[in-house]
Amino acid sequence: MEAKTIDCRMRDLTKRYRELNRGNLSIIWNELIGVINQYLSGCQAEAFETFYNLFKENVESLRLETIQKETPFYRMRVGNNGYEEFTSQEEMFHIPFQLNHKVGNERYSMSGFPSLYLGSSVYVCWEEMRRPDIDYANFALFKTITSVKVVDLSKIDHYHFTSERFADCLELACSIPVQFPNDPFKPEYIIPQLLLQSLIRYNRDIDNGEKLEGIKYTSTHINDSKLWINYPKNRKKRKMFFNYVFPAFSRKETGLSGELTNIFQFCNSITYNKLRLMNPDLLSDKTDNYGQSIFGKIEYMLNKTEISGMLTFDHDNPVGALT
Repeated sequence: MEAKTIDCRMRDLTKRYRELNRGNLSIIWNELIGVINQYLSGCQAEAFETFYNLFKENVESLRLETIQKETPFYRMRVGNNGYEEFTSQEEMFHIPFQLNHKVGNERYSMSGFPSLYLGSSVYVCWEEMRRPDIDYANFALFKTITSVKVVDLSKIDHYHFTSERFADCLELACSIPVQFPNDPFKPEYIIPQLLLQSLIRYNRDIDNGEKLEGIKYTSTHINDSKLWINYPKNRKKRKMFFNYVFPAFSRKETGLSGELTNIFQFCNSITYNKLRLMNPDLLSDKTDNYGQSIFGKIEYMLNKTEISGMLTFDHDNPVGALT
């Protein structure tokens, strides 16, 4: 694979999307490229200030979505074997603050700062985890306790540009596929991480305004021809490929974000291996192909029986906790 810098790749996108060369879109896109140049030149603080000022100037043109109360979300974690279950209050929420040394870089989160990642389907969680052995997989169902507002960066078909110029540019800049996924530094994460930091600062700076609690985005895997369920070929399945990230607001010395535990309620958890062994004839209330798949049946079983409590994080074994 030919190595190209991230700013070069962003300039290449102007050849594919001609609108990026015109008017306000061109101004915003070039400002984002300038932010990346600042960051890569070692001026990370300056890059953040530049981006945050751009964010504040355009916050009114962001696409926002209000997630309603009792909306379901899914989360996945892989055990060491097919019999390891994560069902306690300290196993599947975000990494607690006192263990921030275990937090690595993700698309929307920085080393040392915990964030809660959730998926709109069991299937997208599995794909985001790079298809681990499902026999070792634990799945959890969360539901919102209250309504919550998020920045909506979910992909618009064919990048049809709108009057919301800043939102269009952010959506494109935050969905660039990682060129070298096995290397420690991923420049494709620069803009998404600056966006998450901007949400944290914005929520702190506003007085009585409505907070922006997280980011909704489309999986970068949707154009992968190897997907078992391919969104571009079946646009009815689009909502299956949404991911969400919620930063752990209001840091404490130990424990979890009280803000997030007031938003999300743990409902149920399932290990696929136990489900398969205890229910050899898995049922589903759906008749479509996805509903009859293992992923659909796991969702059905998670939603069928709810229990109280809150899944959090296992101090001793953080494997898979970031997804």
